Amino acid sequence: VDSFTSISSRHGHKLANSLLRTIAMLLQDELKDKEIIGRIMGDRFALLVEHKSHEEYEKLADTIQEELKGCPVYPLIVKFGIYESMNPGENIAFMFDKADCALKTIQGKYNTYIRFYDEKLRQKSEEEQRIIENMESAIANKEFEVYFQPKHGKDSGKTEGAEALVRWNSPKFGFMNPNSFIPVFESNGFISKLDYYVWESVCKTIGECIKKSIPVPNDLAGMVQITKIQSYYYITVSTDLTGSQDYATIIRTKSLEDLSSGKYEDIYSKYFIGGGTPYYISRVDDTYFLTEHRLQGHSIWSFKVKNNEITDVTSLY
Repeated sequence: VDSFTSISSRHGHKLANSLLRTIAMLLQDELKDKEIIGRIMGDRFALLVEHKSHEEYEKLADTIQEELKGCPVYPLIVKFGIYESMNPGENIAFMFDKADCALKTIQGKYNTYIRFYDEKLRQKSEEEQRIIENMESAIANKEFEVYFQPKHGKDSGKTEGAEALVRWNSPKFGFMNPNSFIPVFESNGFISKLDYYVWESVCKTIGECIKKSIPVPNDLAGMVQITKIQSYYYITVSTDLTGSQDYATIIRTKSLEDLSSGKYEDIYSKYFIGGGTPYYISRVDDTYFLTEHRLQGHSIWSFKVKNNEITDVTSLY
């Protein structure tokens, strides 16, 4: 049942359960001898029926939708994932999993009520499982590679920055398109771990680039951002040369050439709490915002700068 959790939340469990009973009876009425129905859990039902044509399955779905138009909750949409087994001895749990796999592809999709499990879906399911089984080892073995796509200024016509892009160069499966693994990671939550991996890689690269042109101490190697605020360059540092976040800080200096001699001011623990990992400083009107992590309850700060003095420091989140 599409959006059943929301229906239950808005209309109460009593009405929601009544709707489930109505759906079960409507499905039962459509079954023939030897065909069975069972409620698996929540709003999910399983039907074991004789083989039908695709048109007959679609007619069943249309019939159920038409019958439900009289329900107190409208629209009440029932969706079907269908697996057609050609093996009489196939494990019924596997059959259900394949039907469920088909169903998940149409959840939340408007005007789509039925999906058949086919060869294309089987290949996609197997590929996703392969990605999940290898993602942890890929991080550990540094199979993810970060590339930088130049960003050019519209007015200057010069390169003013770069966008970090990640690719998976797998010894097993070759060079993988991000469209094949990013959606899987976004779905299972692994994307946060990959984001952190990319952050670290970018920090090390920025630090290495800066050191090539302007020598800096090893403690400042993992620079994330340099931004000019009034007379000072503000620099967020997430790691040292080894990748350790114990040296994460924010410094400011009037001249980048002074970094190598240590002529800079460490402002992280002076104006903020310190102890976390600062990343970006952005600006909205006359207020600056600092984002960081590793500190519970202190992920976003706001502050102002007046005559090169930091004021109005506030922890927002």
